[in-house]
Amino acid sequence: MREFPRTGKRGRPKKPKIVPSDDLRYAQVVKTRKNGVLKKVEKKIIFGEEIEQSEISTTLLERQNLTFRQDNNRVSRKTIGFSKVKEWLENQMKLYCTSLSADVCKFSQFLLISFLSISYLIISICNS
Repeated sequence: MREFPRTGKRGRPKKPKIVPSDDLRYAQVVKTRKNGVLKKVEKKIIFGEEIEQSEISTTLLERQNLTFRQDNNRVSRKTIGFSKVKEWLENQMKLYCTSLSADVCKFSQFLLISFLSISYLIISICNS
């Protein structure tokens, strides 16, 4: 964020300007359709340098957004739980992401326990 110095003149001071970081890499995928049929896919570089065309993809982001919409009705329009107040949406997303990371930890513990029990079973079978 770039702040402007006060001029000492009358009137409202300039608002701070949001400036992107120098290391920001941002690209856009533009799909052109005609009569509902995909005709062309363009990849445009908005910010940043040294971005290969193969690195530009929106699939991971779209998948994450779909998961958010399916799991959390506050981000889905036309539902009774849609958040109109930004503060409540932020609180809900913090809670959602916290519980999601806890679920990932529980799942990784489950995998570890499963792996250890299978290993123990294999060792006991081999020793018999």
